[in-house]
Amino acid sequence: MNILAVTRNLFPIARTETSFNLLNVPYVNLASMPAFCLPMPPAKREWLASFLAWSFPDKQNMQQSEAFGIATSIKQSVSSLILKSSESENVFGISNPDPKIGLYTLIFVNELRLDLSSRSVVVDACVVPLTKYNTQKVMATMQIDGLSTISLVEDDGRAWKAVLPVFAERCRTWKHNDQCEYRKCGIPACGEGAWDFAASPLCSCGLGQDLGAFAELIHWKPIHSEATRIAISPFFPFSFLGKGGRTSAAAFSGPVSNDDVCAHCSGPGLPKLLVCGQCKQIKYCSQACQKTHWKTHKPLCSK
Repeated sequence: MNILAVTRNLFPIARTETSFNLLNVPYVNLASMPAFCLPMPPAKREWLASFLAWSFPDKQNMQQSEAFGIATSIKQSVSSLILKSSESENVFGISNPDPKIGLYTLIFVNELRLDLSSRSVVVDACVVPLTKYNTQKVMATMQIDGLSTISLVEDDGRAWKAVLPVFAERCRTWKHNDQCEYRKCGIPACGEGAWDFAASPLCSCGLGQDLGAFAELIHWKPIHSEATRIAISPFFPFSFLGKGGRTSAAAFSGPVSNDDVCAHCSGPGLPKLLVCGQCKQIKYCSQACQKTHWKTHKPLCSK
């Protein structure tokens, strides 16, 4: 199992948005990365806020376009988590405002690290997705008072669950076994239709493995076996320029293989791919997919 395989299967599940490319999520060795001394003084956090702002290359255009909704939401939530981590907040909960769903993922921050090779920062953390099998056990251990909540609507939450396997895969030191859920269910492990937040998007191979500082926290010992280590970093656009000198949206937020898959569902074609009649660049497997994807594609078409 490798990060390329994970990325290829990642975002077709979140069908209201196209995928993050492999270049946004390189492998990292958390053990070799220097850690910041936390909490950072306010004056020293200013550079971090300015740095994270560069993950939004065309802020005005993004605010006007629904095509960037999920991608922008993930960037904003990741940036918020990084900034709060720099203030020494270390327990985060991802939740849905719908009371029927509520809290569905917990993130425990080990360190905020400097990624020298990518000139970026990485949140070294452990994640515990809440499922019907572990929620009672986790909540019995949890102290909600110290929880910083990231509230996401359904589509944004789906994207977060889809990107978690990449955050885990990019820093793992363990091996997948023959019973890995990715082999049976695909990636994420909860499957394409299981967006009831009752199943984990991660395989069980990394549970309790190499948890970093989280493993030393006695209070959380009962749920160490439910945690997987992840590496969260901001998503930046590629250094490719589109027309007019602007960063091309397709350069950082397009399908991994745009030439041979449908831009909406990543299908191979029924029986062949159809080309957008206006821009001649985006392809679809059917007219139904083209019609459904038009709201997303329209702001970018012919640019």
